[in-house]
Amino acid sequence: MTKDEQIGKNLARLRGDLSQKELAAAMREHGFKWSQATVWSIEKGERPLRLSEAIQVTDLLDVEIYNLESEDYEAAIDSALVRMQAASDALDAAVDEYEAARSELRHVREGAILTHNHAFDPESAVYYFDNETPERRVRDRATRFDLVQEAERQASKIHWDAQGEVTRGVDQAEA
Repeated sequence: MTKDEQIGKNLARLRGDLSQKELAAAMREHGFKWSQATVWSIEKGERPLRLSEAIQVTDLLDVEIYNLESEDYEAAIDSALVRMQAASDALDAAVDEYEAARSELRHVREGAILTHNHAFDPESAVYYFDNETPERRVRDRATRFDLVQEAERQASKIHWDAQGEVTRGVDQAEA
């Protein structure tokens, strides 16, 4: 596979759900004479990506420029890291939503107690949620963060170990 083909393959992967036409339109807004056919030609490796274009397209896609040149295993690692971060973000959003609902439930419960002087059954969901302490929630969130950090460290180590193997292989081939 040529460098232009690898760059094109990576561009197709990095643009994700963004269509070729949408990417071309975004590049035109930044002064480049791109069409959908331009994106197609680059992705097929038939047209090289100029440095100024590479800088702009990686800025638009919010990725680092080296991602355009990365090998397949590097792309797989990067893709897994992106998915892991998205899952972590979704988990944080779900926890925030849970905490908002829990707060609303507590507010409703307090209003019911004041209005009706009503005691809740300790086996109810309200009792369960009230016994979940803020310390436990912080600890759980910190544990998730530690797990994400460790996974990122391991993925980075795998990346650099693989990069070292490739470099040693090239050095041996040249020797």
